[in-house]
Amino acid sequence: MEILIDTNFIITCSKNKIDMFSQLQDLFPGDKIIIPKQVISELRKLLGKNKNRKDKQAIEISLKMVETKKHLSPDLKTDDVDRGILEYLSKLDKSVLGTMDRELKQKAREIGSNIHFLRIKVGKRIEII
Repeated sequence: MEILIDTNFIITCSKNKIDMFSQLQDLFPGDKIIIPKQVISELRKLLGKNKNRKDKQAIEISLKMVETKKHLSPDLKTDDVDRGILEYLSKLDKSVLGTMDRELKQKAREIGSNIHFLRIKVGKRIEII
């Protein structure tokens, strides 16, 4: 199974001081964590644009985390990250999507029933729904 993570999920984990990679490895031992190149690029763009100190700090932590932890970084071959994620998910038999974006979740549900979602639970835990 592949666990695909988008930009806002990574930033939300950083803001909440959640060790995303450790928790994902506990939940899905041996499965692939996917952070597309476009998501990493989006983090870099947000870092340059953001003026809010707390948000900027969370983005910096997010970037360091994805640059130092082991994961796969496929190229989605599109600048529209959400559309690329949906196309990537449509090619998988079974997958998990980590996003805070309701619209992206809804569109992913329309793709197929073998897509599960991650959420951040009170108590700073990641769980699958």
